[in-house]
Amino acid sequence: MRTYIWFLASVLFIITVCAHKAPPLFKDRVHPKLTRIKALSNCQVLLSFSEDIDTLSLDERSIIVYSHSDTLEIVALYPSLSAAEIMCLTDTQFPVKYQVTGAVYDTAQNKGIITSSFEGSTKPDTVAPYIAKYSQGANTHEFILRFSEAMDTSGITYHIIPAFTTLCEWLNLRTCRIAPQDPNDIFAPDSTYYLFINRSAYDVSGNPLVQFITSITPDTAYKPFLLKSEVRANDTLARDGIAVLKRSEPKGIAFIRNGQVTFEVRDQEAYTIEALCNGYYGSNVVWFDSINIITVWPNGKTIDSIIP
Repeated sequence: MRTYIWFLASVLFIITVCAHKAPPLFKDRVHPKLTRIKALSNCQVLLSFSEDIDTLSLDERSIIVYSHSDTLEIVALYPSLSAAEIMCLTDTQFPVKYQVTGAVYDTAQNKGIITSSFEGSTKPDTVAPYIAKYSQGANTHEFILRFSEAMDTSGITYHIIPAFTTLCEWLNLRTCRIAPQDPNDIFAPDSTYYLFINRSAYDVSGNPLVQFITSITPDTAYKPFLLKSEVRANDTLARDGIAVLKRSEPKGIAFIRNGQVTFEVRDQEAYTIEALCNGYYGSNVVWFDSINIITVWPNGKTIDSIIP
């Protein structure tokens, strides 16, 4: 018995010692390299790297851009489609050759030295921004929006439905937070809140954001009913448009797609839907368990007249 115990203890000791002598984990020592640089417009330069860059370490001092006669101001640096592509937002460029120097770090903190050049562009930025990532769904207490590019943070106009006093806070040039203005206030857990932006947000070049809708609710056990309706004009399914769900006051908003609109509701009582489709307007009372059809007619109403 003693021999067995001694043998078992010896085996465990050997296993423990060998485990401590295992080879160390691989450490990334490869430095990031700039693989491509190109001016996309007269204020945007795209830098592509061989691997993901530590974007948190980036700031306007990370690189210097200069020509034979002047230094080009860097407004912002931020990841584009991925962390391996960095967008450099600049002051207005001239059609001259620019030199680029600087340094970046990869996610393992290996330093990459930048020494390159590009031809300045005179082409204006005409690409509309879009929201690449956003808050949506249950168990959500605020709206976080991440835009595809740097935005004009001086202003953004939006609607919250049902009406709620909120504040828009820009976390950086691409990300904003919309939450109750009073920090002691919260969105009600028994309601769904819609955020609607009607082409009233702009990138730094003045290009407007396309219309945008998303919805959230703090409810952790959200199980809505789907309220569906067709929208018709002259006995034909209407094309794209916007519909507002009401019960004395606006309760929701949704896009009309190919003549169809769907809302998530919390009960099976009657609602009213008002629809706008390219200069046409119509409304009707709708029910959860009915075949609902809204007919629209030529009318001068706008979305701002439906959502004051």
